[in-house]
Amino acid sequence: MHKTKVLMWEKPPHTMTPEERRKHFSSHSGIPGTYVPRMPEEDIKKWKATLVETKTGHLQVEVRKDAALFIISLGGGYKHRGYGPDALRGYNTLGKNIHIAVSGALQWTWQDMEEFQLAIAEARSLLEELEAEPKPKAAINEQGK
Repeated sequence: MHKTKVLMWEKPPHTMTPEERRKHFSSHSGIPGTYVPRMPEEDIKKWKATLVETKTGHLQVEVRKDAALFIISLGGGYKHRGYGPDALRGYNTLGKNIHIAVSGALQWTWQDMEEFQLAIAEARSLLEELEAEPKPKAAINEQGK
């Protein structure tokens, strides 16, 4: 596995309930594509990772930092929530390795960009290791930590 670890596999605590979040953030009124975190500010800046088995049967790592979502895949295809006609919802992802979704502009430092590259390498390394030696999902989540 990749030596440098930047991904945080533990789920951060919530700082507000969904109802409090809806009242506090006007953009959380159901506008498609809007992401409003409800975790401590220091956790928003971390590279939070989740290992997910897709509906296509392939594993992928979903990483969040700030308001950005990065899906790292070995190219087996995945389905993601999209908006608009079915033909435009991202179902044709076979062969794609990185999906990036943001709610607006990203403003990063050089360090953020270096960590992004490390996060991708860490996620890819884990996926390659798991593909070579399949394990139960509970063991997979423990291994990511």
